[in-house]
Amino acid sequence: MSANGPNTVTKPRKLFPFVESTPPEIWSQIFRHAAGEHIDEDLFFSSAVLNGVDWKRLKEFKKSLVTRRSLARVCKAWSGTSHPFLYEYLFLGRGRSILPLRDAISASRRLVDETGEEPSTAFGWWTRRLDVHMRDDATEKLKPLDILKAVADIIACLPNLQILTFSINGRLYDLVKELPANILGSCPKSLKAIHWDNTPLGYCLMPTIEDWTSFLENHPKLVSIRYKYWATVTSDTKIKLDTLKILHPYNSYSSEPAKACNLMNFDLPAHSFFTSIRVTAYCHPSRFTVHQKVSTRNTPKIP
Repeated sequence: MSANGPNTVTKPRKLFPFVESTPPEIWSQIFRHAAGEHIDEDLFFSSAVLNGVDWKRLKEFKKSLVTRRSLARVCKAWSGTSHPFLYEYLFLGRGRSILPLRDAISASRRLVDETGEEPSTAFGWWTRRLDVHMRDDATEKLKPLDILKAVADIIACLPNLQILTFSINGRLYDLVKELPANILGSCPKSLKAIHWDNTPLGYCLMPTIEDWTSFLENHPKLVSIRYKYWATVTSDTKIKLDTLKILHPYNSYSSEPAKACNLMNFDLPAHSFFTSIRVTAYCHPSRFTVHQKVSTRNTPKIP
């Protein structure tokens, strides 16, 4: 009972909202400890990436993202505080969930543009990694091109994106002849790694030679590439990749002359880097040090 009288009971005092009094950096560490660190983005920039996809790690990565989303739904205070943590890594697993995500991220960016607020208040500002791994089937109502267009819209709202991966298993995507140009065209200058995983339908969603050439010309600071036809570019170009360290064409090159691997179009770094290349008749190894296994030997520039 309270001191006000024997028959009155006072309500407990409402505690000061501790969320606002705790620095965002502390909340970030709390959320990370709760969700676990299964992202392993550093693997994209070391020789470990040459081993291919670690499906166990990928499963843990997806579980971590689910935990992050659950933490953000605890209360409004946590939701507002967790934006940098929640949008740091985006995993696109279902086509039907991409459109709502596109709308939310685009609306957040428009609000920043219209109000002049700090760019960091936009959701996409915090995203460093995007995995495009649609595993559900496209439909007549939700067509593959519409989904891929939404993916391009999402990428356009991620100014600090560093890692982009593709691994699409859903049906009907194989009807799309090539990766839409606006997907690579939307990638920011901050991108450091671009990977295609070795999946059956992954061979279908590849860029045209012109689009890939333009992408490499506009992203000279790439560190890691995993793409079957990475060296297939237009014949009249010279591409300089100063910071390239990881090169993994996950399969042998095509025997088709149109997919020829001509390293004469590239100026590659002179320092050590890891590579895994299978030499074919269309490669020109005489002026390039090529190794079938993981290597850290010096690779000379191609004049």
